[in-house]
Amino acid sequence: MNIYGVLVVLHLLGACVWLGGHAVLAYLLFPSVLNDRNPDVMYRIETAYDRIGMPALFVQVATGLMLAYGHVPDFGSWLAFEVPMARMIVMKLALLLLILGLSFDLRIRMFAKVGSAGLKSLGWHTALVLLLSATSVFLGASFRIGWLY
Repeated sequence: MNIYGVLVVLHLLGACVWLGGHAVLAYLLFPSVLNDRNPDVMYRIETAYDRIGMPALFVQVATGLMLAYGHVPDFGSWLAFEVPMARMIVMKLALLLLILGLSFDLRIRMFAKVGSAGLKSLGWHTALVLLLSATSVFLGASFRIGWLY
């Protein structure tokens, strides 16, 4: 197995943990938290998930940057929108920035002041991270399959 294959496998494993964890949070755990109206439970669940979710996200970012560099080795060309692969890299980076922004917003702002009344906005926040993450997986698959370029 070459380094490219190792990077792809690590990237996919990180995506499985990140996306799968958010799917479990959004569809299995959050509805019971919403019914119980107890934001402390959601905070404990998110904190526990972060112990595996954040390293998975770090692995995805690190391997994703290495894979992107392998596809387009000139960083300046990453913004050359006439190059289909560069457009894909920019879309993935934009999604990453949105996901990171939402994750930090969740950790810093929302958990600090969420009460039972704010649980619905917390749910929408989690669902948006899930949607953006699924979109990122779709774009990532397109690198190999060629759906978007």
